[in-house]
Parts: sequence; structure tokens; C-alpha cells
Amino acid sequence: MSESSTEYDGRLTDVMNYPPSGEREGNDKNFEVIGIPAFVAEFNAKASVAQKRALMQTMYLLPSHFSDLLVNSLVKASKRGVEASIVTDGIVKISRARDKATAAILGSNSTREFDVYATKKMDEKLKDSGVKVVESRPFTKLNLLLFAFKRNHFKMAVVDNTAWIGGLNAGKESDFNRIDFMMRVTDQELVDELASIIQAPEKINKDYSKTVGNVDLIVDGGVPGQSIIMEKVNQAIESIEHPEDAEITILSPWVPDGKLLDVLHEAGLKGTKITVVTSYHPFEFAFEGVYALVKNYNILMMNLKGKRLTTLYTPLEVHGKMLFIRDGSKKTAMITTHNFTDKGVKMGTAEIALMSQNETFADSCNTFIEKVKSVSKTTK
Repeated sequence: MSESSTEYDGRLTDVMNYPPSGEREGNDKNFEVIGIPAFVAEFNAKASVAQKRALMQTMYLLPSHFSDLLVNSLVKASKRGVEASIVTDGIVKISRARDKATAAILGSNSTREFDVYATKKMDEKLKDSGVKVVESRPFTKLNLLLFAFKRNHFKMAVVDNTAWIGGLNAGKESDFNRIDFMMRVTDQELVDELASIIQAPEKINKDYSKTVGNVDLIVDGGVPGQSIIMEKVNQAIESIEHPEDAEITILSPWVPDGKLLDVLHEAGLKGTKITVVTSYHPFEFAFEGVYALVKNYNILMMNLKGKRLTTLYTPLEVHGKMLFIRDGSKKTAMITTHNFTDKGVKMGTAEIALMSQNETFADSCNTFIEKVKSVSKTTK
């Protein structure tokens, strides 16, 4: 019996709103993957009663319904005397200029005026309330040609003793309507480590890995050609002890290339089941067309090299990045801002990751990935 569209839509809704609110109530897990709507709700609820700190870092901040909710929470916290800050990358200047230019060429006067007005009012609100606004890395002229070059790609938040880390960009409405996630972290030592990174973004200038409890905190400092995150990923795959029974799943907006593709191919030859979960990017005459060009080039090269991987395509754009490895009874998982592509390494983007064999951590990642796989297909 074929599946009805209602059943499929229901499963897609489960992915976007993962996990159901009833399953989150009273949850005492140190690590749990949650969808973006759940993150926004949790952040706002905790920020409304924050006593010590309400911090956020995102690649860019643009006016939208959800962004306004997050900004308002920071503003209210600051007015109560709570330490409140938001860190964005300087590339937000390009995003704002692009939106203004697009509206000027294609949009109506009212749309253009509203975008300019909303951005101005949001900036004024943050400034007037005392929320500390920090630019992690300045925009340079080189970024006009190489958008991603040496950008800070971190996305995380901390309110008192809770942290979230994952893929959220606080941008336009479309940023909140794609397959993405944040992992809630309540391990106090790790929460404090993440808070210290948000509070001093200028110190992120070299690669490092630090074990915090049973989790590895891994940071790419943004040096072109270097990535300790990708080194850890490749090492984890190469260290699989039972390749004939192992499984590897990668969730990413991109498909693997470079050394990672080689390592995955070798694992596949040994019998490891490999699945890449991503979204289809059609070619289009828009800024997003650059992504389509790069991604489809990677797929073409994968096929030409004879290193084709099983690929599942999702019905909505994928933005979350996650790795899950099952090796016998051992499970390893990673959540990261890294797109698992060599091109990001060459661009020297600053990235962050959490990697662990902790059962709660790994199981939460696997459950989310399986949910996404349930609404994905092997054809575009």
C-alpha cells in the first residue's frame, strides 16, 4: 500500500518541529538535538528569566519574524541588567547590501523601504538597550570576490547554564524553514567553554581540540588549507574496526570531496555502508546559483572518479551538518558548522564542532538523522 501525501507531510512536520514539545518537558539529558522552532522557543523562555548571561553568535543577523523574537529576548535581558551580547561575522554587510540591491532592482518601493527601516530599527534597539554587538571578523574587499574567505561560521547561544550549538543563521524567514538543528547542552563545563568563545571571538585564530568531559570541542581557527575538524572526521572513519558491519551517515548541504571522499570510498570498498543526506540545488540565475554550481560540480567529479556515494535528497533545503558512525556496538557522532567539503578548508572558514562517543549524544544525533532520512529519496 503506497504512502499518502498526508502521512509524508506529517513526517516532514515531525522533522521541522523535532522533537515534539511534550518530549522536551522535564528532559534532563545533557545533550539533545532539537529543531529550530524548538530552539527559538527554548532560548526565548530561558532568556526571559536569565539571571547571569544571554549570549548569541551567528554568521549574520537580518530582520525576520524569528530573528526579531531572538533580538527582543536579548534586549529584555539586557534591560534587566543581564550580560547580553550578539556576535556576527562582518559578512553580514554583504548580505544586507545584497538584499538592498535586490529590492532596488526587483522589489517594490515599499519592500525596499521596509527592509531598510527594519534593519535600522533592529540595530537601534540593540544599541539603545545595551546589548553588546560584536563583529567577529571584519569584511574585506577580497570578500567581494570570495564570499566565504576567512569568515567566522560559528552558530551558538548560551543562557545561564544552558547552551545550544548547531546551524542556525538568524537571517531571513527562509533560514528558519529548512532542515536544520541546534544541540542543547547542559553539561556545565562545556556550557562555560562555549560561553567563553562567544565572549572573546577575537581569540579564535588557530586550530585546537579540547576534551571537555566526554566530548571533544574542536575548533578550526580559520587558517586557509587547515582543518582539525576534517582531520578528526577522517581519523574516525579510518579507525573503524569492523568495516564490513559499519555504517556512516553524513548530513550536509554539500557532498564530500577531497580527502574525505577518498576516505569514504576506501571505507565503502571494505563493506561499510555510507549514506550522504543532502538537498537538491538546481541551477538558477541568483546568488544561490553559486551553491548549485559548486555542489553539482562535486557530484560530477564524484561520479567521474568512480567514487559515487549513496545520496538521499531531502524535500527542503538542508543546512544542518552532522556525522554519525556505527561501528559494531560503538557509536560516534559529530555536530558541526563545517560543511564537510574541502572547499571550505581552502577558504579558511572558522568552524566549530562537538564530537563524542557518549551514548546520549550519539543516540540523539542518530535519531534526528533517521527522521531526516525518512523524508528523503534517492532521486532528485
